[in-house]
Amino acid sequence: MTPAGLPDKLHLCGYVRLADRGFALPAYQVKPGANAWYTAVAVVNGDHASEIEGFELLEDVPVELFDTGIIVGRHDLWRDVFLWEGQKYAGRPSEILEALGEFRDELLTHAPLSYLDLALPAEAPDTADITEAARDFLEQKLGATRGAANFIGLVLRPGILIELRREANSRFASVDELDSLRNFRVRQSGPARYDIEIAPKMSETFDRAAFEELEAAVTRFAGRLGITLKVIGLKNDARDHSEAERPATPTSIRKSRRSPRRGSPNILIIAADRRSQAICRHLEPPSSIASGSGSVWEGEYRIDHRDGLKDLPEPHDGVILIVDNVGTRDAKRALSAFDVVVWLAGNDALSDARSNDIYELARHRDPQTPFLIAPAPPADGPTVLMETRTRAKHVLEQANAVIDTTLARSPFWTGQLRRSIDRRMADMIATVSILAAAIDSVRHDLNTRRGSKQPSSATLSIGERRFGHEAASELNATSLRGMQSDRRMSSRHGFEIREQGSTIVRNAALEINPLWTDFERFGEAAFLNAIGREADWPNRTLITGVPGNLLHSLDAPNLSVALNDIDGKPSLVLTAESPRLATIREAWDSGLAVARYTDTATIRATALQRNPFGLPEEMRFPKLARLAQNQGLVTRGVDARDVLRLAETEWLDIRNASVSSSLSAQARKYRPTVGEAGSNLEIALPTAAIWDGIRNGDSVARELLRRFPKLQERGEKAGKRMSDLIAAWTRPSDGMQRWIIEDGRIPVEAGMLRAEEVPAQRLFFIDGDQAVPCIIFSRPFAVWAKALLPASTSWASRFQVSRTFDAFPFPLCFRIERSSDEEPPQLRFARGHERLKVLGERLSRRFMGNGRNVGAEFSDEMNYRRDEMLEELDSILLREMNLPNDASDLDILEALVEQNRDRL
Repeated sequence: MTPAGLPDKLHLCGYVRLADRGFALPAYQVKPGANAWYTAVAVVNGDHASEIEGFELLEDVPVELFDTGIIVGRHDLWRDVFLWEGQKYAGRPSEILEALGEFRDELLTHAPLSYLDLALPAEAPDTADITEAARDFLEQKLGATRGAANFIGLVLRPGILIELRREANSRFASVDELDSLRNFRVRQSGPARYDIEIAPKMSETFDRAAFEELEAAVTRFAGRLGITLKVIGLKNDARDHSEAERPATPTSIRKSRRSPRRGSPNILIIAADRRSQAICRHLEPPSSIASGSGSVWEGEYRIDHRDGLKDLPEPHDGVILIVDNVGTRDAKRALSAFDVVVWLAGNDALSDARSNDIYELARHRDPQTPFLIAPAPPADGPTVLMETRTRAKHVLEQANAVIDTTLARSPFWTGQLRRSIDRRMADMIATVSILAAAIDSVRHDLNTRRGSKQPSSATLSIGERRFGHEAASELNATSLRGMQSDRRMSSRHGFEIREQGSTIVRNAALEINPLWTDFERFGEAAFLNAIGREADWPNRTLITGVPGNLLHSLDAPNLSVALNDIDGKPSLVLTAESPRLATIREAWDSGLAVARYTDTATIRATALQRNPFGLPEEMRFPKLARLAQNQGLVTRGVDARDVLRLAETEWLDIRNASVSSSLSAQARKYRPTVGEAGSNLEIALPTAAIWDGIRNGDSVARELLRRFPKLQERGEKAGKRMSDLIAAWTRPSDGMQRWIIEDGRIPVEAGMLRAEEVPAQRLFFIDGDQAVPCIIFSRPFAVWAKALLPASTSWASRFQVSRTFDAFPFPLCFRIERSSDEEPPQLRFARGHERLKVLGERLSRRFMGNGRNVGAEFSDEMNYRRDEMLEELDSILLREMNLPNDASDLDILEALVEQNRDRL
């Protein structure tokens, strides 16, 4: 299927627009800028959760450029491109769904079918609600009869067909079987109840076992949609269908009672520092685990948080107890209530006297009670567990194994990508703890390792590993191909798991191996994975020495590696920590780029575009001060939970039906993007004002409550972000404009807000004169804002009021004024800067007139900065900062950080 001569991996560099909103066809190239385009072919046709089977040449269609940084090949998971409100999103369905979270209401209103197509493969917990919205949407648009028929044709039938294809594919079905899959009909038999009528030809093709698998697949699908599906028409099938007629439950794992030998064992987790406690906030056991022996655990655990080892649970009471200290006089008695003990250890606890208490506790435990250490590394750096200078070294000697939590941020992670790093770590800890406490083979394996000179790692992998991917991490490189570990000390325990919030049962394994940290090998593997293992890359080691001056600037110099480029010259240093500005400067002075191994975009830019002197996307900053004069200048738009939004036509109908209403003065037009709202105009009303009207007998408020039941669901609770809501309902001072800025977009996308409008949550607003476009379109602000974008596992970038705006040291040609305590502050020009005022006028006319913005004017940042007007603007501002016109991004960022510190 894949044309001959293609490399193993292709780059997702564009898309074919199918509509202005919704899914687009992803388009791939051998490398960015190549002539030919390719489209991926799914193993299961139409399945957004499928793997990629190969690629086909894409011809005679217009492709729009979109360099996503995504590189995939055969057996990798399918990637999508989704268009919404003028923005482009790419990735797995779960990643796109996460990025679109702030547009949930708009998607449910205007594109519920596309939203449902994302929610199903992403395993969204609210899929049933989205399904109901899609059905209502079709019935409102087409009428009850046609809407119901289209719901079957557009939602049910395609979804059922995908489930059938999955089952057929898993059994290597014949061509005849695959051809017969379409021979079924779906009809409605009641409210949210449907029958699948199988044609005789299809019934004869599949045997009884195959139909049982079919029914299980259909039941899972129905459970996710919140409906009931019943399969009928099976040949010679006299089974009782009473079970199939019951509402579907979203599970396929076999239920059984607890083992009669004992109840669910107790687990103790010690979280004694701030970092470990942050991870524990996400801790919850999986919905169910099934081992090969048939033992099943299904949500039997409860989680308790306590200050210390007091009020201990009864043995085998099914408790996961989380404590923040272990001070006790009788450690052995306290631990007798627990079947496994886990120390979730952040770097603070690993480095101070708290490790002494843990050591005493571990030393006095029962020999048959496994003691596990779970590192809680900081978000921007590695754990110090394996460093010999820490106090925890003697605690490590007591551990049966170390849970490799750092796998959660490894490029070889196989679990759910939509979850945050902390949530992944918490899931690992909960699952491994249950396995160690409740499965005899795992428990015995761990106990045989106590006292070993070589520490062991417990590595959890969920889902099938794809070819060429290993469960390696910054902490443990044992599983990398070629590592010479003692295979007699390695073991693998397979099981099935259904994670919280998921309806899918997945294969999983706990691997217990000798713990070997080899960051050089791991860094090289992460690098090759990031660049897609290009065919022309040399088949030899890339590892070379890190310059000494650069090593001295790192907190963890042992967790770094220098790599050669394709020509064999040193080009890149990979680290386990986000580099500081001082480290980046040392690297540049040595002619090298530096990046954390998780910073895929920077790795690719350095390796494939030969651009060693761009700033890395992941950096570590000193603590930035929130400058008092800046606070309140920039505000985020209204939180969707604080307002009720409705179509302008509906609002006018409601308002005009009443003589008068206090809500008329509160109504504002809702601005969803920096561009013009178009024809789908909405009105926003503060929820608090509606409830005030309800209490005062306002007829308009009562009608809104009748029409919008979600008001009742929210209740009269206080708003989520009332200060932002109040600011959004103010008017700018005389002579000032209110400007809006798109969240997370570099180059900045901005527009003007009319007096009667309020901005959506995805927008920021700032009052001022023409000084506003001069600063937000400037290079200093672009460098600052981009550098401070938080690292995220989702596709949603975020400006932060406290760092992006409150900490920004505005050049002295700008001033911030406050007309009164009731009005937001304004950004203005300082006196004597007439040329900047002229540039500000020209910028606002060019980039903000008629709803246009800078993002629509330029396709990339490089072309953006070459604009003559912006070059002049940058020249003036850089001169104000005592920097030359050819200052690098690093020069600008270092100067801004220094000015932030000097202005305290």
